[in-house]
Amino acid sequence: MCGIHSSLTTRGLFLDHNHDTDETRGLLCSRCNSQIGAMENKKLIELGNAYLEKYEGYSTHDPNGQQRIELGTYVWVNKEFNH
Repeated sequence: MCGIHSSLTTRGLFLDHNHDTDETRGLLCSRCNSQIGAMENKKLIELGNAYLEKYEGYSTHDPNGQQRIELGTYVWVNKEFNH
């Protein structure tokens, strides 16, 4: 079961860890593991935000000024996933 959305997966699970400390965090499905890895790369987030903001109607900040990134049915707001 994926540690983020608690769904079963047929593709196997991956051991998620902090790349700075090597501390193990849990098991994630392939998609979530890739998404978390990308979100840890602050430069990639900045570049992705700039890319998305080029398109009208998309904002990476909510009305309260919090950073907001939507990934399918998941919403990343100030370092927390909401589903």
